[in-house]
Amino acid sequence: MSVLKKAAKNAAKEAGIISGNGTSKNAQNATNEAVNGMKYFKAKIESPYVQNGSFSTTKGNLFEYIIAARYNVAAASEGVGARAYVTDITDPHSPADILINKNGKTVQEIQAKFSNSKHVAADTVFMQSNPKYRGMTRLGRYGFEIENGKKISYLDKEKELAKKASERTGNLRQGDYKDVYDNLTDEIDYDGVSSGGITLEEIEKAYKAPENYANQFEKNCVKAEMKTSAVNMARASILTTGIVSGISNFAEVYSGEKSIESALHDIGVDSIKGGVRGAATGVVSTSSITHATPAS
Repeated sequence: MSVLKKAAKNAAKEAGIISGNGTSKNAQNATNEAVNGMKYFKAKIESPYVQNGSFSTTKGNLFEYIIAARYNVAAASEGVGARAYVTDITDPHSPADILINKNGKTVQEIQAKFSNSKHVAADTVFMQSNPKYRGMTRLGRYGFEIENGKKISYLDKEKELAKKASERTGNLRQGDYKDVYDNLTDEIDYDGVSSGGITLEEIEKAYKAPENYANQFEKNCVKAEMKTSAVNMARASILTTGIVSGISNFAEVYSGEKSIESALHDIGVDSIKGGVRGAATGVVSTSSITHATPAS
């Protein structure tokens, strides 16, 4: 094996390890966010407020911690720098329950209300209509109800009710309800990343068995990280197989052992076997020309 081919093979092997680890970094960060989020969740569960309270009085807090953790895991998984912070941790009297921060700045304020009333939508709209929440994202419970034999989401029903209240003649709080209508949601959504919604069943499960809930939350992220790492290492191996093939073939062109046509053909064949063709060809087009020395 020529020195060039040996160097290319060794470099590609190292690149495979680095690339595999690099593309798995997001999954690793997601696991870290899951552990961190559940740490705060468990601390809240163990606090006197929850220990001495009831589900009815503490469900809102649990909702905040869980959905913030959900968003942070999703953001980390996508490599997005925004993070959700529960204000209860450092500023329990803040009008906003959750802040979305990015690059050291608050980019979204969220007021969270979790209703377990028989009339979820009406209860949520009323709670969210407080004028001190104006301009904030209004976050509520995810779920559905049956109306006139049809399934309708709580969010759609809330929007319907808020819109009616904002347009009702003689309603002195039309502006408040218009603001609710404009800002209602059932998930944290920022920078292309969503937390997904939280159901009553999930909050009840977290309240009744918090340790089990937290362990499962973390375990799901660890499982996803392991899967992602395995897949990315395999992909990195596939890619570098193509790179090795390309560099080796182009080296033979420059040493006079092979024609350019044959090299391109062989790169295509070898790269298909390795899993990629375009990437390998693109990478070696500059790599081999830069480092190889034409035969005299």
